[in-house]
Amino acid sequence: MLINLLKETKEALKKTNHNVKNIKFIRNAEGYIFISDFIEAAENFNYDNESDSAQVDLSLAIVGKHWWLTRYYREGHEGWEFHLRPTKPELQAVDFLLKNQKK
Repeated sequence: MLINLLKETKEALKKTNHNVKNIKFIRNAEGYIFISDFIEAAENFNYDNESDSAQVDLSLAIVGKHWWLTRYYREGHEGWEFHLRPTKPELQAVDFLLKNQKK
């Protein structure tokens, strides 16, 4: 399905009760991207989010205060995935293994 990247981005932010004003920075594998530059480029970028390969840079990340969005491509579908910074558990793990135990 043909979709506009800026519209998709704003919808992903809205679903998580955020908006463009909540973005702290945008980055990809090369470095940071000015938010205004991303908005301008994304506004003019339409892509097929059901293509047989990723159409948008998968290293792209939009970062807020305690959250971030990353790009994903799975089984012929592409989009934004929301992440929250993990919270510290209240209980200390006193017995733990670092190595996976084969059964």
